[in-house]
Amino acid sequence: MFCNLIITPILALVAAIILIFPVGIPVVEIPERRRMRGWWTLRSAWHLWAVRRLHRFVHPIRLFFKYESRHMAARVLALYSGLTRQEGFEGYRLSYWRWYATITLAFAERERRRSAKHLGMSSLMGAGGGQVFVGETWRPVPQGGAGITRVGQISPVYYRKVAGGLPILQDVSMFPGNIFFVDSGTTVQGSDTAGFGTHPDAPFLTVDFAIGQCTASQADVIFVLPGHYEDLAAAETIDADVQGISIIGVGNGPDRPEFVYDATDAQWDVGAHGVHMQNLILQPSIAAVVGGIDVETTITDTFLEDIEATVGEAADGTDEFVDFILVKQTCTRTHIKGLLYAHHASCNASQTAISLTADSDRVHIEDFWIEGSGAGWVAGIESLVTLSTRMLIERGVIICDAEPGIELLTGTTGVIRDVDIFSNLATIAAATVADGMAHFNVRYVEVGNESNAAVKTASGDD
Repeated sequence: MFCNLIITPILALVAAIILIFPVGIPVVEIPERRRMRGWWTLRSAWHLWAVRRLHRFVHPIRLFFKYESRHMAARVLALYSGLTRQEGFEGYRLSYWRWYATITLAFAERERRRSAKHLGMSSLMGAGGGQVFVGETWRPVPQGGAGITRVGQISPVYYRKVAGGLPILQDVSMFPGNIFFVDSGTTVQGSDTAGFGTHPDAPFLTVDFAIGQCTASQADVIFVLPGHYEDLAAAETIDADVQGISIIGVGNGPDRPEFVYDATDAQWDVGAHGVHMQNLILQPSIAAVVGGIDVETTITDTFLEDIEATVGEAADGTDEFVDFILVKQTCTRTHIKGLLYAHHASCNASQTAISLTADSDRVHIEDFWIEGSGAGWVAGIESLVTLSTRMLIERGVIICDAEPGIELLTGTTGVIRDVDIFSNLATIAAATVADGMAHFNVRYVEVGNESNAAVKTASGDD
């Protein structure tokens, strides 16, 4: 061990010097053989012999240091990381392999640059733009419009350092901002503390803390890992109040992240524009939870994707959301896709799956499955306070008990298409209350073993 501590750094230093200042092998041009005689012939022959001897002696040493120095440098860096207790240190062996991979990638990049320079294809830095490899050859990047100035090579893949892990190549066309990880199950390695959250092995513990670490308008992403579980207590709120962030649950079925509402005033608020939430389970654990997700007034471009409201935790009809998704005033371009909503058949406080509490424009609801019933139930989708404009409701199923599937204030405009409603109403036309909405393939069935009927009368000539 002592020998390794002393000799390894020395060898690494020698290797670095050899790699940075490579030993050059001189190239000798021999005159035409027909002119070689006398003193010049002896001098050239001796020179050629000396060069060959030098090459035979030096070349194996260069090859040895060129490749073995990577291992030496990786050992030294791993030892240094351990002795200085670098953040994210994962043990000598794993750290050694991580450093070795990083060094190998760096050498590969250097060799590519050397080859490009030797072939006259070095990167152009400046107004001339970079070069791209197209059709087995390097070509200048097209300049595009007159107002575009390109600097360096063009690629959506960027090099990024990761605390405690290997550097990565990140596609900024998908994730241009920061990436954070949340997992409530890693209480030993994880923490709601600055410096955590950038690696799945050392994540944040709560979503709301992760939101607070995001930067507005740079498309930061929070991945909520499989098995994550959060309880929302009295007056506790997760507030997605950073513009442009995405909160994405990872996992399938029961492994999806789950959020349980333990108080009637617990809530998930959307308080910034352009927020994207995906693949999350929300469950009530008390009677009459006011709301599951609240899109606040004047917040635009919210995207709620593959969100599921499950039966209450007690599974006996005592736990429910009153209104699961609340869309407040002027929430333009709110988009709800893939909603799954259900509650216990004996719930009496539930009213709607989606409620537009005021006027909004271009609200889009698609690919949903809504099941609702009970004394308090109003409709699967409702907007009864002020009219909204240019709504689009499409590709969904609503199952309810003696109530309309969709009920909108008179004058609300837009389109309903490819929606199936299963209820028990006095008339087929009562399946939707939406006099300003065009109906395309909206179908109604009252009891099982019946085929569908068109909800509204067919259009005729004026």
